[in-house]
Amino acid sequence: MVVTDENRYSMNAVVAALDRAYSGSLRLVWGLDREGLLQAVEAYAGRTEWVAVLASFMTTQLADEGFLELLLWVNGSLRSHARSLGAELVTVAGGPHASGDPWGTLSALRFDYVLPGEAEEALPRFLDLLGEGLRGVDLVREASREGVSAVYYDGEVYYKGRGVNRVKDLDPYPPFPSWRGLLGPIEIMRGCPYACRYCEVSFVFGARPRFRSPENIERWVEEYVRVQEARGRRADVRFITPDSYGYARDPIGGVELYSFQDLVEALERVKLGHPRARFFIGSFPSEVRPDNVDEEKVMLTRRIASNKRVIVGAQSGSDRMLKLVNRGHTVDDVIRAVEILNRHGFRVDIDFIAGLPGETREDLEETIKLIEMLISKYRVKIHMHTFLPLPGTPLETAPPGTIPEWAKKRLFKLVGKGLLYGDWLKQEELAQRIGELRKKQIILDIKTIIKTRKLKYV
Repeated sequence: MVVTDENRYSMNAVVAALDRAYSGSLRLVWGLDREGLLQAVEAYAGRTEWVAVLASFMTTQLADEGFLELLLWVNGSLRSHARSLGAELVTVAGGPHASGDPWGTLSALRFDYVLPGEAEEALPRFLDLLGEGLRGVDLVREASREGVSAVYYDGEVYYKGRGVNRVKDLDPYPPFPSWRGLLGPIEIMRGCPYACRYCEVSFVFGARPRFRSPENIERWVEEYVRVQEARGRRADVRFITPDSYGYARDPIGGVELYSFQDLVEALERVKLGHPRARFFIGSFPSEVRPDNVDEEKVMLTRRIASNKRVIVGAQSGSDRMLKLVNRGHTVDDVIRAVEILNRHGFRVDIDFIAGLPGETREDLEETIKLIEMLISKYRVKIHMHTFLPLPGTPLETAPPGTIPEWAKKRLFKLVGKGLLYGDWLKQEELAQRIGELRKKQIILDIKTIIKTRKLKYV
């Protein structure tokens, strides 16, 4: 299993699930290390008939030529080397890119199988079926019968199980394998009901969010703090969620199993026994939606959180663009959220995206004017992004995001004053590379598959 800095948080959950449910041997290879992969395969090839290489990666990683070459090497030279040692190398891809584009992952990157969606239940069972000797269409068909969706390409036809792999409940699955000494942010919510057209979360993880219970969160926060304190370190606990203030709120189902207050009270119980532990809510690696900011949640955050800054996802200063990308909130919601957070002593960082499909000069002017007003009136900092056409989203085939020179000049002035930051220039280059990968058919989409290739559901 390949673990990189970019995927280490998600791989924590996968490793924990495999340790609990898979009886085979699991070895982690850290970083983009050919030598590490080679040694791992050689270690297993001498005593087993088959070895699986498991890879999870993002589209932005694929835009790196070195990473792309590594994947092709794994599915080419490393596969041949394993065969020379008498072992079959089976490669299985998952994660954001493979889930959004299983077609190119199989045909262009040459993986044997893709498991789209979530891995905690699907991956251990899929590996068990591999161990039983099933391969190809037979493997995908049997996996589908057992509720595991996989995709296989025989060179002419894609065979796919129905749907996307998802777990119903987060509580049975540890957020990290602390028994291996691995820690990370604790996932408290999975899925998103808003379905922003540029974002893959709702389309891979579903529009019905699932929540880790307050009791389960308390258990894993305790575990995180215990391990860190045993190491002589202060425990800084962070959380993974599409929206920190969306915890236990399901706009689709209309039922709240828990409340944000339940979450805060669980953290307070931990704090009683571990007064040096610190909790970070609404900061990296999560943010808050502006329309979910209210007085009560912000007061509760102030009660327990150690962070003094909160990240708000605004994305655009144009109501027309917010509606076009299905954000589900308005510019006024953004301003109101900043006002509430400021009133309770929080400084605010605000996410914006430039270069969205359909964005006009007038839209971008409105965004920059909003940015300038928020900086002037509320002393916010701006986290700037450029639109990326990511596979698996409704905007996957849209033109790569670009920022016009006149806008860059105004944004650079804010950079110089320390008021705007982010990888927006690098993302502009990444967007172009993603577009090039699509032109080269390394990235494909379902419409292309339907038009040019056969797809069979099993």
